Amino acid sequence: MKVEVTKTEPQADWETKDVIKQLVELQRELKRSLEKGGAGTFSTTLPDEDENGVRRLEGASEIRDALTVAEDILKKTEVVFPLTSPHPALARAYNDYGFVLKSRGDFHRSVEAYHKSIQLYEESLGRRSKGYATVMRNTSTCYKDYALHVGSESDMSGEDGVGKGKTAEIEMERMGLLSRAREAGEEAVKWSGEWEELVLSNIKGSVSAEADDEGHKFTEADALDANRDRMGAAFSLAAVLTAQSRALSASKHTGKTKKNVKQKASVAGNILKKAETTCRTAISEMAESEGINHMDLLQEGSDPSLPLANGLNTLGVILSLRGSKHSRDKNDGIRLFHEAEQCYMKAYEARTTRLRKGHEDVVASLFNLAEVADKMGRDDDANKIREFIMEEIRGDQESSEEKARRELQETLEGLDHQGGLGGGGKGEDYDPNEGDDVGGGAPTNFR
Repeated sequence: MKVEVTKTEPQADWETKDVIKQLVELQRELKRSLEKGGAGTFSTTLPDEDENGVRRLEGASEIRDALTVAEDILKKTEVVFPLTSPHPALARAYNDYGFVLKSRGDFHRSVEAYHKSIQLYEESLGRRSKGYATVMRNTSTCYKDYALHVGSESDMSGEDGVGKGKTAEIEMERMGLLSRAREAGEEAVKWSGEWEELVLSNIKGSVSAEADDEGHKFTEADALDANRDRMGAAFSLAAVLTAQSRALSASKHTGKTKKNVKQKASVAGNILKKAETTCRTAISEMAESEGINHMDLLQEGSDPSLPLANGLNTLGVILSLRGSKHSRDKNDGIRLFHEAEQCYMKAYEARTTRLRKGHEDVVASLFNLAEVADKMGRDDDANKIREFIMEEIRGDQESSEEKARRELQETLEGLDHQGGLGGGGKGEDYDPNEGDDVGGGAPTNFR
Protein backbone atom coordinates (compact mmCIF):
# COMPACT_ATOMS: atom_id res chain seq x y z
CA MET A 1 0.00 0.00 0.00
CA LYS A 2 1.36 3.38 -0.95
CA VAL A 3 1.16 6.56 1.06
CA GLU A 4 -0.93 9.08 -0.83
CA VAL A 5 0.29 12.57 -0.05
CA THR A 6 -0.87 15.74 -1.74
CA LYS A 7 1.96 18.24 -1.66
CA THR A 8 1.99 21.93 -2.44
CA GLU A 9 5.54 22.90 -3.26
CA PRO A 10 6.59 26.47 -2.51
CA GLN A 11 8.34 28.49 -5.16
CA ALA A 12 12.04 27.60 -5.01
CA ASP A 13 13.58 31.04 -4.71
CA TRP A 14 16.07 32.39 -2.19
CA GLU A 15 13.47 34.48 -0.41
CA THR A 16 11.26 31.43 0.20
CA LYS A 17 14.21 29.33 1.37
CA ASP A 18 15.15 32.07 3.79
CA VAL A 19 11.62 32.14 5.23
CA ILE A 20 11.64 28.35 5.65
CA LYS A 21 14.98 28.59 7.48
CA GLN A 22 13.44 31.24 9.75
CA LEU A 23 10.49 28.95 10.43
CA VAL A 24 12.77 26.16 11.64
CA GLU A 25 14.43 28.55 14.08
CA LEU A 26 11.07 29.91 15.20
CA GLN A 27 9.83 26.37 15.92
CA ARG A 28 12.80 25.87 18.22
CA GLU A 29 12.15 29.21 19.89
CA LEU A 30 8.49 28.33 20.41
CA LYS A 31 9.38 25.10 22.16
CA ARG A 32 11.82 26.92 24.43
CA SER A 33 9.17 29.54 25.26
CA LEU A 34 6.58 26.91 26.12
CA GLU A 35 8.99 24.96 28.31
CA LYS A 36 9.99 28.09 30.20
CA GLY A 37 6.35 29.00 30.70
CA GLY A 38 5.49 25.53 32.03
CA ALA A 39 2.84 24.91 29.37
CA GLY A 40 3.24 21.14 29.62
CA THR A 41 3.73 18.58 26.88
CA PHE A 42 3.97 20.22 23.46
CA SER A 43 2.27 17.80 21.07
CA THR A 44 3.31 18.43 17.48
CA THR A 45 4.17 16.28 14.49
CA LEU A 46 7.84 17.12 14.79
CA PRO A 47 9.90 13.96 15.56
CA ASP A 48 12.18 15.43 18.23
CA GLU A 49 11.40 13.44 21.37
CA ASP A 50 13.71 10.97 23.08
CA GLU A 51 12.85 7.37 23.95
CA ASN A 52 10.95 8.52 27.04
CA GLY A 53 8.80 10.95 25.12
CA VAL A 54 10.59 13.97 26.58
CA ARG A 55 11.09 16.84 24.18
CA ARG A 56 14.67 18.03 23.78
CA LEU A 57 14.98 21.79 24.17
CA GLU A 58 17.88 24.12 23.48
CA GLY A 59 18.89 26.85 25.90
CA ALA A 60 18.41 30.51 25.13
CA SER A 61 19.50 33.70 26.86
CA GLU A 62 16.30 35.56 25.95
CA ILE A 63 12.94 33.92 25.39
CA ARG A 64 10.05 35.76 23.82
CA ASP A 65 6.42 35.23 24.75
CA ALA A 66 5.23 31.96 23.19
CA LEU A 67 2.13 33.56 21.66
CA THR A 68 4.27 36.14 19.86
CA VAL A 69 6.44 33.38 18.43
CA ALA A 70 3.44 31.25 17.41
CA GLU A 71 1.84 34.21 15.63
CA ASP A 72 5.14 34.93 13.88
CA ILE A 73 5.33 31.30 12.72
CA LEU A 74 1.76 31.42 11.42
CA LYS A 75 2.31 34.65 9.47
CA LYS A 76 5.57 33.47 7.91
CA THR A 77 4.09 30.07 7.03
CA GLU A 78 1.16 31.71 5.27
CA VAL A 79 3.66 33.61 3.11
CA VAL A 80 5.12 30.35 1.82
CA PHE A 81 1.99 28.18 1.94
CA PRO A 82 -1.13 30.32 1.46
CA LEU A 83 -4.55 29.07 2.59
CA THR A 84 -5.59 28.70 -1.03
CA SER A 85 -3.02 25.88 -1.37
CA PRO A 86 -3.46 23.61 1.71
CA HIS A 87 -0.16 22.26 2.99
CA PRO A 88 0.76 20.28 6.15
CA ALA A 89 3.24 22.98 7.19
CA LEU A 90 0.39 25.48 7.53
CA ALA A 91 -1.72 22.88 9.32
CA ARG A 92 1.13 22.40 11.80
CA ALA A 93 1.43 26.15 12.33
CA TYR A 94 -2.26 26.35 13.26
CA ASN A 95 -1.85 23.36 15.57
CA ASP A 96 1.03 25.05 17.37
CA TYR A 97 -0.90 28.32 17.55
CA GLY A 98 -3.87 26.48 19.05
CA PHE A 99 -1.64 24.83 21.63
CA VAL A 100 -0.24 28.17 22.79
CA LEU A 101 -3.71 29.71 23.02
CA LYS A 102 -4.88 26.75 25.10
CA SER A 103 -1.90 27.06 27.46
CA ARG A 104 -3.00 30.69 28.06
CA GLY A 105 -6.59 29.69 28.81
CA ASP A 106 -7.97 31.13 25.56
CA PHE A 107 -9.98 27.99 24.81
CA HIS A 108 -12.42 29.45 22.29
CA ARG A 109 -9.71 30.75 19.95
CA SER A 110 -7.68 27.59 20.55
CA VAL A 111 -10.53 25.40 19.35
CA GLU A 112 -10.91 27.58 16.26
CA ALA A 113 -7.20 27.22 15.45
CA TYR A 114 -7.32 23.45 15.97
CA HIS A 115 -10.33 23.10 13.68
CA LYS A 116 -8.50 25.08 11.00
CA SER A 117 -5.54 22.74 11.42
CA ILE A 118 -7.83 19.71 11.11
CA GLN A 119 -9.26 21.10 7.87
CA LEU A 120 -5.82 21.78 6.41
CA TYR A 121 -4.47 18.35 7.33
CA GLU A 122 -7.51 16.66 5.83
CA GLU A 123 -7.18 18.64 2.60
CA SER A 124 -3.40 18.16 2.27
CA LEU A 125 -2.64 14.70 3.71
CA GLY A 126 -6.02 13.16 4.39
CA ARG A 127 -7.29 11.74 7.67
CA ARG A 128 -4.94 8.79 7.57
CA SER A 129 -1.95 10.83 8.64
CA LYS A 130 0.06 11.55 11.76
CA GLY A 131 -0.76 15.25 11.69
CA TYR A 132 -4.52 14.72 11.50
CA ALA A 133 -4.49 12.30 14.45
CA THR A 134 -2.25 14.60 16.49
CA VAL A 135 -4.36 17.72 16.09
CA MET A 136 -7.55 15.73 16.70
CA ARG A 137 -6.09 14.56 20.01
CA ASN A 138 -5.12 18.14 20.88
CA THR A 139 -8.66 19.27 20.05
CA SER A 140 -10.12 16.65 22.35
CA THR A 141 -7.90 17.74 25.23
CA CYS A 142 -8.76 21.39 24.59
CA TYR A 143 -12.50 20.71 24.73
CA LYS A 144 -12.02 18.77 27.98
CA ASP A 145 -10.04 21.57 29.62
CA TYR A 146 -12.52 24.11 28.27
CA ALA A 147 -15.36 22.17 29.91
CA LEU A 148 -13.58 22.04 33.26
CA HIS A 149 -12.98 25.80 33.05
CA VAL A 150 -16.60 26.71 32.32
CA GLY A 151 -18.31 28.11 35.40
CA SER A 152 -15.14 28.03 37.48
CA GLU A 153 -15.64 31.68 38.43
CA SER A 154 -19.45 31.59 38.59
CA ASP A 155 -21.90 30.95 41.41
CA MET A 156 -22.46 27.20 41.17
CA SER A 157 -24.11 26.76 44.57
CA GLY A 158 -27.69 27.02 43.45
CA GLU A 159 -28.74 27.36 47.11
CA ASP A 160 -32.16 28.81 47.99
CA GLY A 161 -32.96 29.28 44.34
CA VAL A 162 -29.99 31.59 43.74
CA GLY A 163 -28.19 30.87 40.50
CA LYS A 164 -30.10 27.66 39.72
CA GLY A 165 -30.87 28.67 36.16
CA LYS A 166 -27.29 29.77 35.59
CA THR A 167 -25.98 26.55 37.12
CA ALA A 168 -28.15 24.44 34.83
CA GLU A 169 -26.95 26.45 31.84
CA ILE A 170 -23.31 25.95 32.85
CA GLU A 171 -23.83 22.22 33.34
CA MET A 172 -25.39 21.90 29.90
CA GLU A 173 -22.51 23.80 28.30
CA ARG A 174 -19.99 21.68 30.18
CA MET A 175 -21.60 18.39 29.12
CA GLY A 176 -21.78 19.63 25.52
CA LEU A 177 -18.06 20.45 25.49
CA LEU A 178 -17.22 17.07 27.01
CA SER A 179 -19.30 15.33 24.34
CA ARG A 180 -17.25 17.12 21.69
CA ALA A 181 -14.08 16.18 23.54
CA ARG A 182 -15.15 12.54 23.49
CA GLU A 183 -16.00 12.63 19.77
CA ALA A 184 -12.61 14.17 18.93
CA GLY A 185 -10.84 11.73 21.25
CA GLU A 186 -12.45 8.72 19.60
CA GLU A 187 -11.48 10.12 16.21
CA ALA A 188 -7.91 10.57 17.44
CA VAL A 189 -7.72 6.94 18.57
CA LYS A 190 -9.20 5.73 15.29
CA TRP A 191 -6.88 7.68 13.01
CA SER A 192 -3.81 7.09 15.18
CA GLY A 193 -4.50 3.40 14.62
CA GLU A 194 -4.95 3.95 10.89
CA TRP A 195 -1.66 5.84 10.76
CA GLU A 196 0.16 3.09 12.62
CA GLU A 197 -1.21 0.46 10.22
CA LEU A 198 -0.09 2.57 7.26
CA VAL A 199 3.43 2.91 8.64
CA LEU A 200 3.69 -0.82 9.35
CA SER A 201 2.34 -1.77 5.93
CA ASN A 202 4.91 0.43 4.19
CA ILE A 203 7.77 -0.99 6.24
CA LYS A 204 6.72 -4.59 5.59
CA GLY A 205 5.37 -4.05 2.11
CA SER A 206 8.57 -3.33 0.23
CA VAL A 207 12.25 -2.61 0.64
CA SER A 208 11.85 0.80 -0.93
CA ALA A 209 9.19 2.15 1.39
CA GLU A 210 7.37 5.33 0.44
CA ALA A 211 8.48 8.66 1.92
CA ASP A 212 6.14 10.57 4.21
CA ASP A 213 5.25 14.27 4.07
CA GLU A 214 8.59 15.22 5.66
CA GLY A 215 10.52 13.43 2.93
CA HIS A 216 11.99 10.51 4.90
CA LYS A 217 11.24 6.83 4.49
CA PHE A 218 9.44 4.88 7.16
CA THR A 219 11.60 2.92 9.59
CA GLU A 220 11.10 0.81 12.71
CA ALA A 221 11.57 4.02 14.72
CA ASP A 222 8.57 5.51 12.88
CA ALA A 223 6.55 2.41 13.76
CA LEU A 224 7.44 2.80 17.44
CA ASP A 225 6.57 6.49 17.28
CA ALA A 226 3.20 5.69 15.67
CA ASN A 227 2.50 3.09 18.35
CA ARG A 228 3.23 5.61 21.10
CA ASP A 229 0.95 8.13 19.41
CA ARG A 230 -1.90 5.62 19.42
CA MET A 231 -1.33 4.80 23.09
CA GLY A 232 -1.19 8.51 23.91
CA ALA A 233 -4.48 9.07 22.12
CA ALA A 234 -6.02 6.23 24.15
CA PHE A 235 -4.80 7.74 27.43
CA SER A 236 -6.22 11.13 26.41
CA LEU A 237 -9.57 9.56 25.56
CA ALA A 238 -9.64 7.76 28.91
CA ALA A 239 -9.08 11.10 30.67
CA VAL A 240 -11.92 12.68 28.69
CA LEU A 241 -14.29 9.82 29.51
CA THR A 242 -13.38 10.13 33.18
CA ALA A 243 -14.13 13.85 33.13
CA GLN A 244 -17.43 13.15 31.40
CA SER A 245 -18.38 10.54 34.01
CA ARG A 246 -17.44 12.85 36.87
CA ALA A 247 -19.39 15.78 35.41
CA LEU A 248 -22.47 13.62 34.96
CA SER A 249 -22.25 12.30 38.53
CA ALA A 250 -21.94 15.84 39.89
CA SER A 251 -24.81 17.21 37.81
CA LYS A 252 -27.69 18.55 39.90
CA HIS A 253 -30.10 19.28 37.10
CA THR A 254 -30.71 15.93 35.42
CA GLY A 255 -33.75 15.08 37.51
CA LYS A 256 -34.08 14.31 41.21
CA THR A 257 -36.43 11.33 41.21
CA LYS A 258 -35.00 8.01 42.37
CA LYS A 259 -35.32 6.66 38.84
CA ASN A 260 -33.43 9.58 37.30
CA VAL A 261 -30.69 9.49 39.94
CA LYS A 262 -30.24 5.75 39.48
CA GLN A 263 -30.18 6.10 35.69
CA LYS A 264 -27.62 8.92 35.90
CA ALA A 265 -25.38 6.84 38.17
CA SER A 266 -25.64 3.88 35.79
CA VAL A 267 -24.68 5.93 32.73
CA ALA A 268 -21.79 7.59 34.58
CA GLY A 269 -20.58 4.18 35.77
CA ASN A 270 -20.67 2.73 32.26
CA ILE A 271 -18.67 5.67 30.88
CA LEU A 272 -16.10 5.13 33.62
CA LYS A 273 -15.86 1.41 32.79
CA LYS A 274 -15.14 2.31 29.17
CA ALA A 275 -12.44 4.70 30.37
CA GLU A 276 -10.87 1.98 32.49
CA THR A 277 -10.90 -0.60 29.68
CA THR A 278 -9.38 1.92 27.25
CA CYS A 279 -6.67 2.91 29.71
CA ARG A 280 -5.77 -0.63 30.85
CA THR A 281 -5.46 -1.86 27.27
CA ALA A 282 -3.14 1.01 26.34
CA ILE A 283 -1.03 0.52 29.48
CA SER A 284 -0.64 -3.18 28.78
CA GLU A 285 0.42 -2.58 25.17
CA MET A 286 2.86 0.20 26.02
CA ALA A 287 4.40 -1.82 28.85
CA GLU A 288 4.98 -4.77 26.54
CA SER A 289 6.55 -2.47 23.93
CA GLU A 290 8.97 -1.27 26.64
CA GLY A 291 9.89 -4.81 27.58
CA ILE A 292 7.91 -4.76 30.84
CA ASN A 293 5.46 -7.52 31.66
CA HIS A 294 2.27 -5.61 32.44
CA MET A 295 1.69 -7.91 35.41
CA ASP A 296 4.97 -6.66 36.93
CA LEU A 297 4.48 -3.01 36.05
CA LEU A 298 3.52 -1.89 39.54
CA GLN A 299 6.21 -3.95 41.23
CA GLU A 300 9.44 -2.54 42.62
CA GLY A 301 12.20 -2.35 40.02
CA SER A 302 10.03 -1.65 36.97
CA ASP A 303 11.03 1.56 35.20
CA PRO A 304 8.20 2.84 32.98
CA SER A 305 8.72 5.68 30.52
CA LEU A 306 7.14 9.06 31.14
CA PRO A 307 4.21 8.44 28.74
CA LEU A 308 3.52 5.13 30.45
CA ALA A 309 3.72 6.82 33.85
CA ASN A 310 1.16 9.37 32.65
CA GLY A 311 -1.10 6.49 31.64
CA LEU A 312 -0.77 4.96 35.10
CA ASN A 313 -1.70 8.30 36.61
CA THR A 314 -4.85 8.42 34.51
CA LEU A 315 -5.74 4.87 35.57
CA GLY A 316 -5.33 6.00 39.17
CA VAL A 317 -7.88 8.76 38.50
CA ILE A 318 -10.35 6.22 37.19
CA LEU A 319 -9.89 3.69 39.98
CA SER A 320 -10.15 6.31 42.70
CA LEU A 321 -13.31 7.72 41.18
CA ARG A 322 -14.76 4.24 40.96
CA GLY A 323 -13.92 3.67 44.61
CA SER A 324 -15.66 6.90 45.58
CA LYS A 325 -18.75 6.74 43.41
CA HIS A 326 -19.20 3.33 41.83
CA SER A 327 -17.87 0.63 44.16
CA ARG A 328 -20.12 -2.31 45.06
CA ASP A 329 -19.33 -2.18 48.76
CA LYS A 330 -16.75 -0.90 51.26
CA ASN A 331 -14.28 -3.73 50.58
CA ASP A 332 -14.49 -3.14 46.83
CA GLY A 333 -13.85 0.55 47.40
CA ILE A 334 -10.77 -0.17 49.52
CA ARG A 335 -9.44 -2.51 46.83
CA LEU A 336 -9.88 0.18 44.17
CA PHE A 337 -8.21 2.83 46.34
CA HIS A 338 -5.29 0.50 47.01
CA GLU A 339 -4.71 -0.17 43.30
CA ALA A 340 -5.04 3.56 42.60
CA GLU A 341 -2.37 4.23 45.21
CA GLN A 342 -0.03 1.77 43.49
CA CYS A 343 -0.60 3.44 40.12
CA TYR A 344 0.06 6.89 41.54
CA MET A 345 3.15 5.80 43.39
CA LYS A 346 4.67 4.26 40.26
CA ALA A 347 3.78 7.37 38.25
CA TYR A 348 5.36 9.55 40.93
CA GLU A 349 8.56 7.48 40.95
CA ALA A 350 8.91 7.71 37.16
CA ARG A 351 8.18 11.43 37.09
CA THR A 352 10.65 12.32 39.83
CA THR A 353 13.48 10.56 37.98
CA ARG A 354 12.71 12.27 34.66
CA LEU A 355 11.35 15.70 35.53
CA ARG A 356 12.83 18.62 37.45
CA LYS A 357 12.07 19.15 41.10
CA GLY A 358 8.79 21.00 41.55
CA HIS A 359 7.53 20.14 38.04
CA GLU A 360 3.75 20.46 37.84
CA ASP A 361 3.32 16.76 37.02
CA VAL A 362 5.38 15.73 40.05
CA VAL A 363 3.32 18.04 42.27
CA ALA A 364 0.09 16.70 40.70
CA SER A 365 1.14 13.15 41.60
CA LEU A 366 1.72 14.22 45.19
CA PHE A 367 -1.66 15.91 45.40
CA ASN A 368 -3.23 12.71 44.11
CA LEU A 369 -1.44 10.66 46.74
CA ALA A 370 -2.58 12.98 49.51
CA GLU A 371 -6.17 12.91 48.31
CA VAL A 372 -6.48 9.14 48.29
CA ALA A 373 -4.74 8.90 51.64
CA ASP A 374 -7.60 11.03 52.94
CA LYS A 375 -10.14 8.73 51.34
CA MET A 376 -8.54 5.73 53.00
CA GLY A 377 -8.61 7.43 56.38
CA ARG A 378 -4.84 7.99 56.62
CA ASP A 379 -4.90 11.62 57.71
CA ASP A 380 -1.30 11.64 58.98
CA ASP A 381 0.03 10.40 55.64
CA ALA A 382 -2.05 12.96 53.75
CA ASN A 383 -0.78 15.82 55.91
CA LYS A 384 2.86 14.71 55.54
CA ILE A 385 2.49 14.62 51.77
CA ARG A 386 0.93 18.09 51.70
CA GLU A 387 3.80 19.44 53.78
CA PHE A 388 6.21 17.85 51.31
CA ILE A 389 4.29 19.45 48.43
CA MET A 390 4.83 22.90 49.93
CA GLU A 391 8.55 22.18 50.21
CA GLU A 392 8.62 21.11 46.55
CA ILE A 393 6.79 24.25 45.44
CA ARG A 394 9.03 26.53 47.50
CA GLY A 395 12.09 24.79 46.06
CA ASP A 396 10.81 25.32 42.53
CA GLN A 397 10.27 29.03 43.16
CA GLU A 398 13.81 29.54 44.39
CA SER A 399 15.77 31.88 42.11
CA SER A 400 19.08 30.81 40.58
CA GLU A 401 20.90 33.39 42.73
CA GLU A 402 19.21 32.12 45.89
CA LYS A 403 19.95 28.55 44.93
CA ALA A 404 23.63 29.31 44.31
CA ARG A 405 23.88 31.13 47.65
CA ARG A 406 22.16 28.27 49.49
CA GLU A 407 24.31 25.59 47.87
CA LEU A 408 27.46 27.54 48.70
CA GLN A 409 26.36 27.90 52.33
CA GLU A 410 25.58 24.19 52.54
CA THR A 411 28.97 23.35 51.09
CA LEU A 412 30.74 25.54 53.66
CA GLU A 413 28.72 24.02 56.48
CA GLY A 414 29.62 20.57 55.24
CA LEU A 415 33.37 21.13 55.34
CA ASP A 416 35.06 19.07 58.06
CA HIS A 417 38.13 20.20 60.03
CA GLN A 418 40.48 18.67 57.47
CA GLY A 419 39.04 20.81 54.69
CA GLY A 420 37.22 17.93 53.00
CA LEU A 421 33.53 17.49 52.39
CA GLY A 422 31.77 15.93 55.35
CA GLY A 423 28.24 14.64 55.79
CA GLY A 424 25.08 16.55 55.68
CA GLY A 425 23.37 19.67 56.79
CA LYS A 426 20.72 19.24 54.10
CA GLY A 427 18.18 17.42 56.18
CA GLU A 428 16.28 14.35 55.05
CA ASP A 429 13.84 13.99 52.19
CA TYR A 430 10.44 12.61 53.03
CA ASP A 431 10.25 9.02 51.90
CA PRO A 432 6.66 8.16 50.86
CA ASN A 433 7.39 4.46 51.41
CA GLU A 434 8.45 4.94 55.01
CA GLY A 435 5.99 3.71 57.65
CA ASP A 436 2.44 3.16 56.45
CA ASP A 437 1.87 2.95 52.72
CA VAL A 438 1.08 6.30 51.19
CA GLY A 439 -2.15 6.36 49.25
CA GLY A 440 -2.83 7.40 45.68
CA GLY A 441 -5.97 9.30 44.88
CA ALA A 442 -8.53 10.80 42.61
CA PRO A 443 -6.93 13.88 41.12
CA THR A 444 -8.77 16.80 39.66
CA ASN A 445 -6.49 17.02 36.67
CA PHE A 446 -5.31 14.44 34.15
CA ARG A 447 -1.58 14.72 33.62
